[in-house]
Amino acid sequence: MYDRIHFISYWPRFSGITQSSVIPTIAYLIKQGIANHIFLYTREIDISKNQKHEMLKVSWCPALIGRFENSGLQLIETTISFLNLIRNEPRQKSLIIARGATAGGIAWFISKLTRIPFIVESFEPHSAYMTESGVWPKNSLKARLQRYLEKKQIINACALITVSRAYTELLQAEYKQLSNVYTIPCTVSFQMFNLKHPGELYQNILNAGYHLSADTKIGIYVGQFGDIYYKEEFFELLASLQNQDPNFFQIILTPKPDLVYDLIEDYKINKQQVMAKAVDWTDIPLYLRIADFGICLVRQSKHKRFCSPIKTGEYMAAGLPTLISKDIGDDSEFIEQNNIGWVVDISNKEHLNFILPSKTSMKEAERIRTTSYPFKSRDNCFKVYNQIFT
Repeated sequence: MYDRIHFISYWPRFSGITQSSVIPTIAYLIKQGIANHIFLYTREIDISKNQKHEMLKVSWCPALIGRFENSGLQLIETTISFLNLIRNEPRQKSLIIARGATAGGIAWFISKLTRIPFIVESFEPHSAYMTESGVWPKNSLKARLQRYLEKKQIINACALITVSRAYTELLQAEYKQLSNVYTIPCTVSFQMFNLKHPGELYQNILNAGYHLSADTKIGIYVGQFGDIYYKEEFFELLASLQNQDPNFFQIILTPKPDLVYDLIEDYKINKQQVMAKAVDWTDIPLYLRIADFGICLVRQSKHKRFCSPIKTGEYMAAGLPTLISKDIGDDSEFIEQNNIGWVVDISNKEHLNFILPSKTSMKEAERIRTTSYPFKSRDNCFKVYNQIFT
């Protein structure tokens, strides 16, 4: 039992990733009596008066950032803000938990100054992701600093939780003394997803002027484009699918729908058969129930074997087969071995030869949910936490 746990999230309190992954973990830690009180630290550009944090035994500690556009300076600004909030708290029977390798760097620095032990969950080689995707130059200050911080986390964390077996095995091979590494892929709450067709939402889409019928095949994509995700290749795929079936309909749930419509014109895609919009994360399950398959095209590279996209778990929980790029964490292998989707090698342009699948039956959707539950359900996450804290 800890008197207090300091939980560091590098995302805003009401962002989809904090809501869907951090908050359920915090609720579990409180429910299990692992902590008397939890302090949640988040980075915020602004705080709306309508954003109300209401969790028993959980205090929200936002750090307002935004003075610096440079992400390296933002990291320093955030670290100082969180340190100032934590350093005055009692240190006995305290623990820091960080979500992700960037937050983990902050946790290591604060731990070094306060002697509060720390755990990093969702630990990944973030610096390698960013350099291999071309977002950061390999020898840039940001990349070198992040590599340094990741090594410090590996050596000093009292527990590391990676998101793929392959990365756990690599760390154990490179650091022989490590005995505190666990694996939890990015999991979702299967209770949020069900197979009931959302008739009202479907009717709203029809009322908006889109042409759908009982025979229309529907694909869905959730998330952003660029950085670690393919952009041009996705729209190449979309153009190919429309060429195969002019009635094919694509739903794209993304923070920047205007970008989608600009690219649709570039690739000569029929915009009447594409719906792009930004939605609240709680509405994502409704849209998934309409679709026949999900798309997850992560950029292929050496270190993407160690990642775990949240969207694949959402697709599986909704009973959707997934089209995924090759060698993405444990997900590509799981999808292929269990015949719950398709794996394409983007480097060989296999996505351009992908044949539009038939509509997904209720029986197949139930099979996908049942097969995926042990791998992607949040219950799996909590079992590992039980191992760590017992």
